[in-house]
Amino acid sequence: MVTINKYVYVLLMALFVMGMTTSCNPINKINELKNSILGGDKEQVDEDEEDEGDVSSTKTMGDDEYDAFGKGGEEEEEYEEDEMESDEVFVEKLNIDGKDFSLQVGQTKQLKVKTEPEEYDEQVFWHSLDEDIATVDDKGLVKAVKEGTATIEAYTSDSQLKSSVKATVTPKTNPNYGTVNLGYGTYTGDLKNGQPHGHGTIVYSTSHKIVNSADYVAKRGDKFEADFRDGRVSGGIAYWYHDGDITAINP
Repeated sequence: MVTINKYVYVLLMALFVMGMTTSCNPINKINELKNSILGGDKEQVDEDEEDEGDVSSTKTMGDDEYDAFGKGGEEEEEYEEDEMESDEVFVEKLNIDGKDFSLQVGQTKQLKVKTEPEEYDEQVFWHSLDEDIATVDDKGLVKAVKEGTATIEAYTSDSQLKSSVKATVTPKTNPNYGTVNLGYGTYTGDLKNGQPHGHGTIVYSTSHKIVNSADYVAKRGDKFEADFRDGRVSGGIAYWYHDGDITAINP
């Protein structure tokens, strides 16, 4: 141990003399030598490792990573929004086909709408402002309930267009009104000599031709609304209700 201390002392003195005769800093040289002898290299290695760890922990994103998480992600989101843009067709003009009308208590009338364009993707709803006087179903069928006047509206679900007409309900003036069993169905409406005569509706209890055509054959439960004369359809537009649909027939 004594030998080592002397050796260190000799080296330190030699370095000190060298520093005095050269431009190097003797104190720095002494510290470097001291650290090398007493284990300073290990501490320097540890500090270098810590520095390397700091560098790895602060690594920045490359261009590819930026495209994946930054600009590229924004472009993908914009593309998805473009795909979600709707191609639905909406109603631009809406009118109920026909003018204000009158019904006797118990009578019905089918309403239709005219739209521009004719084909569209939204729904048309029906509504009566006074259901105590007249009701209307989701197909536009108005039924007179009692004397008075009711406003019947049609409106679109999305474009919020609206059209309306007035339904005036009058008392029954025709005493010949009632229900008749026709054998293939039941007729309810105006009568003359016990036969359909005027406006009325047939509810079919069995399969039966509506008019003289193979294309119009009612099934059990179907309804047919029309004007009659002496038991026969008298002409004009009639309506056949079947399978949830309404077919207009011109006899």
